[in-house]
Amino acid sequence: MGGAYYIMMVNVAVGVVLLVGFTALWVYDRNRPAPLFMALATLFFLGSGGLELSAPFFALQYGSLYLFVLYSVNLAAGVLLGAGVTIHYRLDPHWKLTGVAYLLGLLVTYLVLDMPRQSVLRMSINQLPLVLAIGTCAARVIMVKQKSILDQAVAAALVVFAINLAGRPAVLWFFGTMGNTAAEAHATDYAIVSNLALAIVTMSTATILMLTLVADLVSDLTRKSQRDPLTGLLNRRGLNARLSHNGISAEHGMQPVSVVIADIDHFKAVNDIHGHAIGDKVIQRFARLLEAAAGGQHLVSRIGGEEFAIVLPACDVAMARMFAEGVRTVFAETAISELPSHPVSASFGVAGWRRGAPLDQAISAADTALYRAKRAGRNRVQVAGNSQQALRDKQSIKTGNGS
Repeated sequence: MGGAYYIMMVNVAVGVVLLVGFTALWVYDRNRPAPLFMALATLFFLGSGGLELSAPFFALQYGSLYLFVLYSVNLAAGVLLGAGVTIHYRLDPHWKLTGVAYLLGLLVTYLVLDMPRQSVLRMSINQLPLVLAIGTCAARVIMVKQKSILDQAVAAALVVFAINLAGRPAVLWFFGTMGNTAAEAHATDYAIVSNLALAIVTMSTATILMLTLVADLVSDLTRKSQRDPLTGLLNRRGLNARLSHNGISAEHGMQPVSVVIADIDHFKAVNDIHGHAIGDKVIQRFARLLEAAAGGQHLVSRIGGEEFAIVLPACDVAMARMFAEGVRTVFAETAISELPSHPVSASFGVAGWRRGAPLDQAISAADTALYRAKRAGRNRVQVAGNSQQALRDKQSIKTGNGS
């Protein structure tokens, strides 16, 4: 047995590890089909490696049939890899076109089986379908907009993979022989060089794809951990993360920042009388209203059962109060079909985010104002203490009564 035989054994061992990894990712989240296709591609590549390892035992006995099965399995692996990558990037795999291309590839492979084994042309034609499958996949990834560094690495790995496959005929031409039979191939320099290069490229490509899938999964888990599952709004953790990411703080340049805390009135009664399912619909309706009012400019989050926090960058207390009053008015006039005889409303507390103060302090001030609104009869907006004085001063200046 030549050196190429041992290279393929190592290749198969690493492939098994990757197969387990891709399968584990799919089992963890079966709503993501990309890892499944990559696991299947790895399985077929392993099948191809197993066939090549078995060449000394079956190649002489089955001849052309052995070669046809080997090329078919290789091509299937390439097609499945391409499908997994395109699905991961939410691209259309074009199943019918892919199926037709696979069948044409098998036909081309069948037609050149009887050509001389040492023929560079035969090798070129055999490699062409797989080169096209991997190359097309690489081109589609390259055309994806807003690629991360890992995405760029995937595209580069696929390009190198396609070049490696396309270059195998040149390697054959350089060394001049690949053995008179498949059983003899493992002892040739061509087999050692081509299999070593293919092992490095395939394992590198698979590893980069694995890292991409893991990074995507971690990103998705992080995103889910920062979102309220009922409304899709940010939760408290997500709000803090988004504020940090957007660079929003009490020192938001020279512009003011305000905080609004909203709470649905008599929500416990809604749950007790109409049930939690109806209560959830009320929360979702209010969340959609807050989102629409925020218009992508403000950060809306659900921080408790029926309690919401809205951070308004570049808004002073007067503007924040207008925002709260607008939402309050619309929500009080909203007809909820599940509650025909139960009017809904919400109360609001507004506070300015003072320079140098933590967010919790602004939320606490707005929360205190909210409870004043509750005690005053609900369905109203109250402004926090210092913010209330600032609002009065501003109104006084506007009306000409200020100093």
